[in-house]
Order: sequence, then C-alpha cells, then structure tokens
Amino acid sequence: MRPARVGFGNFLSLEHARKVLAPQSATVQRLVREQKTNGLALDLTNGRRTTAVIPLDDGRLVLVAVPARRLKAQGFAIDLGEFKQTRKGAGALLVVLTGPSGAGKDSILNHLKSLRRPYYISVNTTTREPRAGEKEGIDYHFVSKGQFQRMLDDDELLEHAVVYGQEKGVPKAPIQAALAQGHDVLMRTDIQGARAIKELVPGAITILVAPPSEVELRRRVRERGGDSTEQVRLREKTAVQEMEAAKEFDYTVVNDELERAAADVEKIMSRERKRAGRQAVQV
Repeated sequence: MRPARVGFGNFLSLEHARKVLAPQSATVQRLVREQKTNGLALDLTNGRRTTAVIPLDDGRLVLVAVPARRLKAQGFAIDLGEFKQTRKGAGALLVVLTGPSGAGKDSILNHLKSLRRPYYISVNTTTREPRAGEKEGIDYHFVSKGQFQRMLDDDELLEHAVVYGQEKGVPKAPIQAALAQGHDVLMRTDIQGARAIKELVPGAITILVAPPSEVELRRRVRERGGDSTEQVRLREKTAVQEMEAAKEFDYTVVNDELERAAADVEKIMSRERKRAGRQAVQV
C-alpha cells in the first residue's frame, strides 16, 4: 500500500492510519493533551496550526498541518463535515457485550464486523498465548507480562482483570480516538469487566449475551478448545453462575441464532441513539 504524504517530507502508511479526526472537537483536544502527557503524540506540523489528528492503530496520535481535503484525496477516511461542526447530542455509543464463556460474544462481534458497518470493534490485550488460528491485532493484542504491567503503570487500560488465570485488559486510547471521531464502539468483556466499565463509564450500554439454555452453554464451553481440562471445568462452573447476573445489565440478547442475535444488538443501538436523555460517553 502506497504511503500518504502528511507534510514536511513525512509519510504515513494507510494500513495503520486510515481515519482522521477534526482537531477543533473538545473531545479530540482532550485526547491530544492526554497522549502528549503520555508521550504518545507525534507532532508533524513543523510549528504550524494543527489541521488534522490521525490516530494510529497502536494508540499513538499524529498531528499534521495538511488540509483535510488533501488527506482524503490520498485515501484517508474522513467525514469533511466533522471539520465544520462537532457531533450533536450525546454522541457515539460505547456498547459492552458481556456474558459467560460460550455465550457467543466473539461470534456476534465477528458477524457485525463482516457486515462492514462503521463501528470500531475494540481488540483486547492479553498475556496468554494465541490459540490455533488466532491473529495478533484481530483476536487479541498478545503481550508479555512485562508489557502488560507497563500498560497498567501508564494507565493505558480502561479495564483489566485476571480471568481464569490469564491477564486481560481493554486498551483505552483507540476507544477514545474512535469515539472522538463519532464512531460507535463495541467491545466484549467478562462479567466483572462489564461491571467495572459501567462504573467507570456510566454512559456505556451493557448487553448480556445469553445462550438459549444451560445445556447449550455447557456444550459450548466444552467445545471451545485451547483450554486444559481444569480450565474447562472452571469455565463451565463459572459460566452457569454468571448467568444469575443478567439483571445487572441494561439489556439481554439470547444468542440462539447468530444473525438474529447480531440484529438484536443493532436494534438496541438504534434505540439508544434516539433515546432522550441518554448520558454522553466519557472515557
């Protein structure tokens, strides 16, 4: 893929930086300040006024002084209207899919991704080894325990927990960038993670993904693969217990048929966008 010119002899690969944010947005300005403090903002303006902010897929931000129309002509994804006005109302959604192992959270997100909707689907970070067929940056960001600890120390994770003996976390910066651009964000996490995110971000929408029956839940847990016999037993026991938490969350979607369950999630999102008095998301 041909790199794009971003001014003063600098180039960026569109593979890692397709989206462009409007710098006048208050949310984007706050994000830029935070990333400058964290050393994750790269200023390529050469002292000129920042005309666009480009988030990279590793969480860094690039500040450029190239007109938005010129960036769009090179292939960057830009809504030029955002450079004239910020989004009205409560803004983009943060949708958290939660539920026990085997409920089908990943399957629903993968189906929504296949529909090519303009959502940002968050990729979690974990210290466990990849399972067969899993890909870095698509299924998870696979990191060492040392790298995970550094992310914790630098406050880069929205939420983190030890799940079945594995450290997992939700990277904060890509979510902030997507919300600032006006894209609805979807993520999946376990029950305790969803509780923590709802407490930190009251404007988040939590959806419990439930299997059609306990028998089906146990079957899915056993057929996941990649876990030891002991881990399967723990997952199965925990999964059944976690279904009792359904009333804690905003909505429940029964995943008995994948396309219908994914459609139900989108119906909830449509309803929430129109709901009067919805609380804005602040991450």
